[in-house]
Amino acid sequence: MDATIKLVQRLEAKYGSVTNAPDDDPILKKLYSITGAADSEKKTERVYVVINQKTGQKWGFKSQGAAGKYFHHDKSWFYGLLQAKANPKRKYRAEILEVME
Repeated sequence: MDATIKLVQRLEAKYGSVTNAPDDDPILKKLYSITGAADSEKKTERVYVVINQKTGQKWGFKSQGAAGKYFHHDKSWFYGLLQAKANPKRKYRAEILEVME
């Protein structure tokens, strides 16, 4: 966080405002690279979803292991569901969703 503040201060000292800085300025590019990396870490989170194929009920979990544990299986159970895709003979199916925060 301190690095971004220092970069903004340098841009303001050089151009009067960050918005006045040209797009090819190396300080501005450095600022974009830092803030872009921080934003990309915050934006997405994986949710491991188990779906009952008969009722349509869905359960969301933070990890594959948590999904398996909830259904009294080991962590590879979710992975097996995921690989089986939508097999109509299975009671459950699995999906991985990327959720924006």
